[in-house]
Amino acid sequence: MNLFESVKKVSGNWALKQVIRNSPKEPEPVSFKEAVKIGILFYIKEEAEMNPISQFIQFLHENKKAVYIFGATSGFPVPKSKITNLNFIQLKEDELKWNGVPDSYRIKTFLENEFDIIIDFSQEEYFPLKYMLWAVKAKIKVGKYDLHTANQYHFMIDTWQKPDIFNFTEQINHYLTAL
Repeated sequence: MNLFESVKKVSGNWALKQVIRNSPKEPEPVSFKEAVKIGILFYIKEEAEMNPISQFIQFLHENKKAVYIFGATSGFPVPKSKITNLNFIQLKEDELKWNGVPDSYRIKTFLENEFDIIIDFSQEEYFPLKYMLWAVKAKIKVGKYDLHTANQYHFMIDTWQKPDIFNFTEQINHYLTAL
């Protein structure tokens, strides 16, 4: 890692620590049936990973939930056929500050929402989404279990037997509807 990358990482982590300091720690009880506004976060590397996410979004729409989506990919656009939601933001490279912190009008608008449930579908850490997860206001934050990210979520899904986004989505569907 060169000097610039090191400074970039330190600066981004400092900004993240400021957000963490102001982030509420305790979840507020809310059931899936009571939830009205649900946020979806994701970082995917392959287009096929979008299929279970878009199916889950369809499930939320069928259950009359207001769905807001913030996603990032490893460089490809999410096909319009996968997400027909008007409340979808795909992170663009120019919406990141030099230190990797997401910053644009669209991002600020997304972060102004107060969600009942926020679900992070990311299967690996991606700094801009980690920042968004800490900055977003939600009664319950749900994500994949990982020892290193356990403090980010109120409810975690462990998919160690079959660690992929397809299994994670099935588990989310199962556990959230049981709440």
